[in-house]
Amino acid sequence: MKKKGTIQKKWMRCFQKKVFQLEGIKFKIIDKLFPNYDEYLEKRRKKILKRQLEIAETEEERAMLIESAKTQTLEIKKEKHRRENMNYHLDMNNPQKTLFWLDYNKQVHKRGLKKNLIKFPILIALLIGSNIIGFGPLTTSISILSILGLITETISTFINTNCVLLQNYNIERVNRYIEGPYKRQRQKFAKQAIEYSGVTSVVSQTLRENEEIPQVEDVIQNISTSEQAKQLLELIQQEMNYRGINKEQKGQAKVMGL
Repeated sequence: MKKKGTIQKKWMRCFQKKVFQLEGIKFKIIDKLFPNYDEYLEKRRKKILKRQLEIAETEEERAMLIESAKTQTLEIKKEKHRRENMNYHLDMNNPQKTLFWLDYNKQVHKRGLKKNLIKFPILIALLIGSNIIGFGPLTTSISILSILGLITETISTFINTNCVLLQNYNIERVNRYIEGPYKRQRQKFAKQAIEYSGVTSVVSQTLRENEEIPQVEDVIQNISTSEQAKQLLELIQQEMNYRGINKEQKGQAKVMGL
């Protein structure tokens, strides 16, 4: 059993490498053929938000819609900057969100498997039926299309099955991360929240005041004391140091590299 588990893990890692290779190709295609893709998504998001705000009945609902739109914009920017799909990579600051996307992706492939199971008997029946009826232009075309369909569904079933197994594997690993490093990280953040309470209150105020995602300049404008300015500089320096370490250990920030 232990040997079987080791082989399965090796296969999952190998399969996931192929997934990331395809992901890299996807971003290269977007860069070359659709360079303004993120701008298109942002314009579309704003149009949808405008319609939603028009029919919103309360200020609370309106605030929730605006907050959701900000989150979506950040996700788009993060995907482009990191060149990573959010449903394949670990968000080390919010692993629960990663779990959500892993499960979402898993359900997509499970629905794909159900479709495979429905299509297989139909294609087999068409292939057998066309051979029983005899040869002719129509039956020959049906046979060829049935064979091509069966090949396609076989490949699709292989991909869907492995993606479901892969997400089960990743969900287990993210849960281990949550119970270990992430729990310790949250304890550290709780201490920092107290230590940097002055500047965090400024950031919160800036977020509430802006419907769009605020820039650093917006935060600076709301700083009223030298202590808040000092705390902001320290937090920025910590973030830069974290990003430098994270960049060097990029593989560890991915789901498969926990």
